[in-house]
Amino acid sequence: MPWRGVIHEPPSAPDRRRFLFLQGPISPFFARLAEDLQALGHAVHRVNLHLGDRAFWGATRSIDFTGRAEAWPDWIADFLTRHAITDLLLIGEQRPYHRIAIAAAKARGIAVIVTDYGYLRPDWITLERNGMGGESLFPRDPAEIRRLAQGLALPALKPLYSDQFATMAWRDVCYHALAQWPFPFRHYRRHQLQHPFLVYAGLARRLLLRRWEDRRSGQVFEGLKARGSPFWIFAMQLETDFAIRA
Repeated sequence: MPWRGVIHEPPSAPDRRRFLFLQGPISPFFARLAEDLQALGHAVHRVNLHLGDRAFWGATRSIDFTGRAEAWPDWIADFLTRHAITDLLLIGEQRPYHRIAIAAAKARGIAVIVTDYGYLRPDWITLERNGMGGESLFPRDPAEIRRLAQGLALPALKPLYSDQFATMAWRDVCYHALAQWPFPFRHYRRHQLQHPFLVYAGLARRLLLRRWEDRRSGQVFEGLKARGSPFWIFAMQLETDFAIRA
């Protein structure tokens, strides 16, 4: 997705912030966002948890965490304090490393900014304070949502960008393949339930059998409609989804 940053006047010293980036989308988005924040005069830090993180970060300086998972709570707490971090940015607040970092950040009054895959596609990258899903601060009351919407202009719904499967697939494979490389991150613990290569094998099977499975699903759907009784279709989430697991 193209990134168009808007550079304003550099902030005054009291307004300068110190951002820490942890794992982000499998794309150049976080790296480009960091470059724009630096151009605005803010300080940027990055912690890599595996080689894939390092490869997708770009030229901005970063630091590797190569210790055991048991050392992460004290290590990240010390990092937040030592660098006087004001804002923590990451993807997926339920990942084990991220849960620990968020807890340490909130204990220090650090703003937590979370993104994840999905919500509004294409064109939009959603960032939320505190967290997403069950951790979201978005109102639960429909009346409050309608009140907040009053007076707002309707969004432009014409798609500006389109997903490019080949690009996303290539980035995903490169990222997870590099994550399996042990040196120097031999103690890294992945958050996925299954090994990424097993997931790829399942996706390959799905692509090969998609037409047959879609045809079979259509037959089941038509059979349900023929009965004439009400029925519901419930959209299931992947078992690896952290919002479901949490």
